[in-house]
Amino acid sequence: MVDKDFIKNRITQLRLAQNISEYQLSYNIGKSHGYIQSITSGESKMSLDALYDLCEYYDMSLDEFFNPDVENSNVLRDVKAELNNLSEEQLQVILDVIAQMKK
Repeated sequence: MVDKDFIKNRITQLRLAQNISEYQLSYNIGKSHGYIQSITSGESKMSLDALYDLCEYYDMSLDEFFNPDVENSNVLRDVKAELNNLSEEQLQVILDVIAQMKK
């Protein structure tokens, strides 16, 4: 279960890391000027569509949004996408390489 303050704290964390205002973030994700402020103040709840827009803006998955400790997320996402194009035999080779690297 997600802490009820998690989303508003996470939005603030992301916004401050980029050094932008709540107003600017609202604008950047295509919402009214007070949208983010209403979320972070607890006045409103974020819609699922707005959460997707926010993740798209920050180029992150929902998993990355809810798990801020995920590292190398862009690289991992690219690797996963490429793995989907490989055959079972190629995937086995990759798995063998990973096993060797862990030794």
